[in-house]
Amino acid sequence: MYGGRYRGAFLLLVVAAIALLAIVAVADDSEATVTGTPIPPTGDWIIDQDTVANGENIQLDGYIYVQGPWTLSLDGCTLAFDNLFAGWNGIYVGWSATLYINETSKPAIVRATAGHENWFFAIDGDAYMNGAQIEDVDYGIQNWGYLYIEDSSVETHGRYGIDSYSADLHVGNSSVEVTSPGNLGDTYGLYIRYGSASLYNIDLTVNVDMNATYNTSSYYGYSYTYGIYAYNADIGGLSPDPNKEFSITMDIDIDIHNYYETSNVYIRQYFYTRAIYLYGSTTCNEIVDIDLSISESFHGAIYNATLNGYVIVYNSQQYIYSRVNSAGMAPLEISGLTFSDLGVQVTTGGVVEESTVYYYNSVMWLDDYPGSRPADSVTKIHDITVSGSSFDMVIYMPRYGEWELYDCTFNNLVVRRLVHYTSGDSDYSISFNTFSNIQMMETYNTDLFYINSPDGEGSFFNNTFSNIDVWRLMYIGYPDDRIYFQWNTFTNIVQKDEVYEPLIYFQETQDKVTFSGNTFDTVHMAEGLLYFYYARDKVLFKDNIVMDSYFDAYLLRTYRSYGDVEISANDLSDNEGPMFWFEYNWQRITFTSNDVTRNAAGAGYLIYTYYTYGELKFNDNLFTGNSADGTLIFFKGVTYWGNYGFSFDRNIFNDNVASSALNGGLVVFKGIRYDLSVKRNVFNDNVGNCFNFYRPYCSNTWYGYIFTMDGNDFKGNDGPASLWVDFSGYHIVVKRNTGTDNTGPLIRHTLTASYINDGDIPLARGDMKGPWSFAINSNNYSFNKGGAVDLRAQWSDAWIPYTNVNQVISLNNNGFWSNGDDYSIKIVDFGPFPQLNNNKVYGSAYGTYLDAIDYPALFPRVTLNLVGEEYDGGGPNGMTAWALVDVDAVFTDCSFTDFQVALFARDCRIDVYWSTIPEASGRTEGRGYIYVWNHLEILITWADAMGVDSGQPAVGATLALLGTNGNYYGALETDMMGRIGPLLVMTWSSVEGKMDAWSPYSGTILAGGLTAHHIISAIGEQVGEDSLHLIIDDTVVPDVVVTSPSMDAMSNLVDMPVEGFLFETGSGIASFIGYLDGGEGVDVDPELQWTVMFPGLEQGQHTVFFEAIDVSGNMANTTISFFIDAIAPDLDIISPEDGDVTRISTLVVQGTYQDDVSEISEIAVFVNGE
Repeated sequence: MYGGRYRGAFLLLVVAAIALLAIVAVADDSEATVTGTPIPPTGDWIIDQDTVANGENIQLDGYIYVQGPWTLSLDGCTLAFDNLFAGWNGIYVGWSATLYINETSKPAIVRATAGHENWFFAIDGDAYMNGAQIEDVDYGIQNWGYLYIEDSSVETHGRYGIDSYSADLHVGNSSVEVTSPGNLGDTYGLYIRYGSASLYNIDLTVNVDMNATYNTSSYYGYSYTYGIYAYNADIGGLSPDPNKEFSITMDIDIDIHNYYETSNVYIRQYFYTRAIYLYGSTTCNEIVDIDLSISESFHGAIYNATLNGYVIVYNSQQYIYSRVNSAGMAPLEISGLTFSDLGVQVTTGGVVEESTVYYYNSVMWLDDYPGSRPADSVTKIHDITVSGSSFDMVIYMPRYGEWELYDCTFNNLVVRRLVHYTSGDSDYSISFNTFSNIQMMETYNTDLFYINSPDGEGSFFNNTFSNIDVWRLMYIGYPDDRIYFQWNTFTNIVQKDEVYEPLIYFQETQDKVTFSGNTFDTVHMAEGLLYFYYARDKVLFKDNIVMDSYFDAYLLRTYRSYGDVEISANDLSDNEGPMFWFEYNWQRITFTSNDVTRNAAGAGYLIYTYYTYGELKFNDNLFTGNSADGTLIFFKGVTYWGNYGFSFDRNIFNDNVASSALNGGLVVFKGIRYDLSVKRNVFNDNVGNCFNFYRPYCSNTWYGYIFTMDGNDFKGNDGPASLWVDFSGYHIVVKRNTGTDNTGPLIRHTLTASYINDGDIPLARGDMKGPWSFAINSNNYSFNKGGAVDLRAQWSDAWIPYTNVNQVISLNNNGFWSNGDDYSIKIVDFGPFPQLNNNKVYGSAYGTYLDAIDYPALFPRVTLNLVGEEYDGGGPNGMTAWALVDVDAVFTDCSFTDFQVALFARDCRIDVYWSTIPEASGRTEGRGYIYVWNHLEILITWADAMGVDSGQPAVGATLALLGTNGNYYGALETDMMGRIGPLLVMTWSSVEGKMDAWSPYSGTILAGGLTAHHIISAIGEQVGEDSLHLIIDDTVVPDVVVTSPSMDAMSNLVDMPVEGFLFETGSGIASFIGYLDGGEGVDVDPELQWTVMFPGLEQGQHTVFFEAIDVSGNMANTTISFFIDAIAPDLDIISPEDGDVTRISTLVVQGTYQDDVSEISEIAVFVNGE
């Protein structure tokens, strides 16, 4: 009756309808018109001419068949179908026929009559709907011709909203809703095959509502649901117009009840849901600004199971699935999409023992064929939001053609994989995206990003990763082009505890990988952060910040890298766990300009390098406040295969902590085979061995390579500056280093056994014969608590054959001042005698310790001759200047100051001549001998009673010397110069452990009847100007007594003698002088009884001052005054005058007298001589 694909079926339906029903057509007469084929009163409405119905209310109990080439226009009509069965009646538009359903002033509605079943809608010709309301369509609109829907709504029941096959379709500004009971098979909102479609501003809804009851031990249910399904179709693009909306909403609700009575009852439900499905030669150039929503729920109830009821749900959802071949075109832009709450919600009822959900969901699966995108085109995925869902794989990226993922947000997800990209042929980029609050769905072998075998350049720029709980964040395997991983931020990333994989894994990279400008803050790695496995080109890790994070195994690891590795200018702070692990690297490793602060490596290493085959450059790094239980930085077997060069230069270490064990330290080199140089590094306030050169590679073979430590500075470290363990062969050079306030030496070399085989690749195996040479020159390592040089040069025991007979040890021009608790220079078990030239150990509590191998057949015994050297113990706690074992020595004109035990000798002899060395400051063991000899010349002078030295020799004084050992040296007499000697005296000796100390001597001086006692220390050469100067105090002052004349005596002698006594005890009279009237002195013979004459004295009073001075300078004086009157008085007779005659018998004689010196004591008058 009509030309359609179901013509036979419709014919049967029509016949059945005629037999059972009367066809009724009802029209509203008011303003309603029908032109053309009239509406039949009953039966089918067969359009055989152009027909227009306007404003009609039509109710049919038959179907409408529009025959070609005719047209049916339903304008403002309401059409209702009466159906006894679903799909009984409906509309069929035949070939070349046309149907219009248009809204006018009245709505255009097509539906089923209330209470009746749904109607069919099939199109082989053309159908146009404008402003139409299409309701109650059974099975969906079947379009095999051309369907145009605008500003309309379509509501169907069954499998399809619209099924368009080999036809053209236009849906715009319209809604399409399909509701399926779920038991009819697959459900499609828009099913477009082999045609073209124009879709925009659509509100598409797909509902699946299934409620079923079963009675089986194992139920299997399958739900296949699609929003838009395009197969070999040209749909142009999917996007709304400006200020319009395009949405796809899918709601699947399945309720299964199982009443089977047995044990182990199963309900298994499979969900396969796709919002947009592109397949075959479909063309869809964009998917933009579409609101996509998928809601799934499943309720499984098991009621009568006697034991173990199980509900298992397999959830496979994809918002966008594209598998377009080369004849089509896959989307080039996917943007403006929001995906949320994906994943089935499962509830159970009855006796369900266990429910399990397996998620195989993805936001988009772009698995297109080559050629599905134009050459040089870029697929852009941007401005999408994915949240609140569980995914097996969020995005499966296109393999062919360049793509970009940018400005997207992924939040609050549970995923197995977020981005999957494999075997791609072009560049790809993931940039400016936010990934937050993401948990991995499983704990085993899952990657948030899986990128395998890409041929193009990869870029990861400015992404933010936060609050992610993962197995592995990213796997990039076998990339053929460069990878740039820059300016990304990682915060609070946690790797599951059972993980044994890194956070980011690069495998077999064929080109350069740049990892720079990224920030890692609070990442917790159960394994590691970055792993480069078989990198075939350069790895660059630069300008990154890693802070407050934990790494169980490493921050970055390279294994078998065939390109350069550069780690530079990174800021690494406050992390816990090992950090860098380089293993089997074939090209240069550069570790430079990094700031490594407050990291705790624990039982691991901050940096571990194992077996490298290229140059290593570790330069200009700053390590501050880091710690490790054993070793902070460990180089093991580096440069093993060739002398490629190894520089460790200009690094700074402040306040780090590592082990002081023989195999530990801040920087440890083990198994090194070729030349090694560490230069200009600075170590301040660290704990542990600063450098540890531990067991270089050896295999019973001598190696002549050079290990150099040059120009490094060490301050305030608790431990040695360098430790050298088990060297056999090699040359050790330590030069131009400085250090102060350290507890350990500049260099300590030790041998742990005569033969070792540590079994640790690279091997240290063989006889430990010591290095070929030590060259320790021009260092300044002073004011350290420990010593400076501590060498065990060779292994020495009774069974070893000495083969390192030409070993050279040289220490030249070193300053080892003021060191403390260990020897500034300590060399033990040496054969050939060390070359020790111009080394300064002044101020060191311990000076030099030399212990030679006692094997004269190979190593002749050496006598050490030291002349004019000065040794200072640095204060009262100084201990030992020289300790010698099997080394004889002669010290001449040397100085030892502030040492408690200046010299130690075991099995050797030490002679000390003319040297300043503290008394009894030696110790001997075994057959050790120390003899200290000095020349002693003594000058004895007098001092006065006040103890002031007169400088006058005590001539003829006797000195008795009693040694500390109780023996007298003898009684000695001073010469005319007050001197004794020079004498050869033994200061002290120590013989085989017994001290015999002469000095200090107790000296007694006897001179001039006086005695003096002195403690005489025979320290050093004391002769000539340096003679020992002793004094004897003359405490008795001379006494001068004048006996004649007496004081103020009168004498008429002009030659006046003065007599008296001079009493002197002690040093003797040096001078005795009398001074007459203050004039020149007259020497007086200093005898006990003395007389001195003063001749030609004038008339009058005279005073003599006597002064006696003894040799010691004591002085005594006295004064005597007397009168000389050698002229007679002048006497004149006044009366009588000469010749007078008197008759008086009694004569009075009168006269005058005068005397200039003395008074007249008596005037006598003689008469006639009587």
